[in-house]
Amino acid sequence: MNLKKPFFTWILMIAFHCISTAQTPTYPWLEGVLNDNCCTNQTATAYDFGTYSFVYIEANENCTAGGKLYFEDGTCWCEDKFGVSCLTAYNLAGESGQVIYNCGGGDSFTPFDQFEWLSGVASLQECTANPAITVYLRSGHHYVHVDGENGLGQLYSESGQALCADQTNYDCVAAYGLSSSDQTLSWTCGDAQSGIAVNSETFFPEDIVIANNVAYVSSLGDGSLMSFDLTQANPTPEVFAAAEEGYTQRWGVKVAGNTLLSILDNADFGGGMSGPAKLVAYDIATKAKTGEWDLPAGSIGHTVSVVDGKYYVTDFGQPRIFEIDPATGSVNDSWFTSSEWDPSISGIGGTIYDNEGGFYVSQGNKLWYLPISG
Repeated sequence: MNLKKPFFTWILMIAFHCISTAQTPTYPWLEGVLNDNCCTNQTATAYDFGTYSFVYIEANENCTAGGKLYFEDGTCWCEDKFGVSCLTAYNLAGESGQVIYNCGGGDSFTPFDQFEWLSGVASLQECTANPAITVYLRSGHHYVHVDGENGLGQLYSESGQALCADQTNYDCVAAYGLSSSDQTLSWTCGDAQSGIAVNSETFFPEDIVIANNVAYVSSLGDGSLMSFDLTQANPTPEVFAAAEEGYTQRWGVKVAGNTLLSILDNADFGGGMSGPAKLVAYDIATKAKTGEWDLPAGSIGHTVSVVDGKYYVTDFGQPRIFEIDPATGSVNDSWFTSSEWDPSISGIGGTIYDNEGGFYVSQGNKLWYLPISG
């Protein structure tokens, strides 16, 4: 029996398997290059040639243009410039690469996403200091113009070097030969947010109040209260107060100093009597509940206003306003109503305190002014 041939074949199979595994490329250095905002790295595509490989990282076209080509060890070999693609320069344009990374972020960007150094000379929130920022691309180089509060701005290179300061009779953008056709990205302070959203089928926004760059939004659908940090380019929701057992909705919200007020309801829109309703106070810093006051039976708390330390809650079910004194805990359920308010038309709609001693009240398809006497 000839044992040499089977043995030799077995050796070849083992050797082939080992060589194939050793040549499978890995790129641990990618973690240090990629980031979550997707601006400069929407995709990463690997081009494997067996003995060596390249990775091309392409930017999101809605934020900036071009990409960078890296060798398998993480060395950057080429950056798209002057209209020339690295893929073309290295004869990779016709090759079939494998997408090994696809950034999952959105397509809404600001110049702060593109240039990390920008936060050192401008701010997302201080709109007076830098009302607008424009990015230009010319001859393969980016230029960033930051508008100033006096209408005069500063022009920077893509690396953050200050190139030029506008003067009354001197326009840096024009001086560098830049025009609107060279713009790749523009941003206006105050418009940084692409929108705030909650990925939920039960969250239905009812009321909103903003304090210290945080938006607090109540939900008519699930009784929760969400907060959004408006200093973020794309604010993400955080639960400020979860829904409470026995209460299906949240209505009006108001901030008074360090206190956040929120109305919880059980409105019955089918014609029956509404369930329990109450006003709750929270400490904004800790989110801890600091007080709560039951509203009259059958009422639907709608809006809440704060005047001289007292809380005024309107009733959506009937045309009346309650007064709550947090110092004593008392609830005056007959603080104000009017014979001119027809309950067959509506309860109290939108209400706002004018900070000068009176309420503007919506009732019966009319707008009323209600002065508050001492």
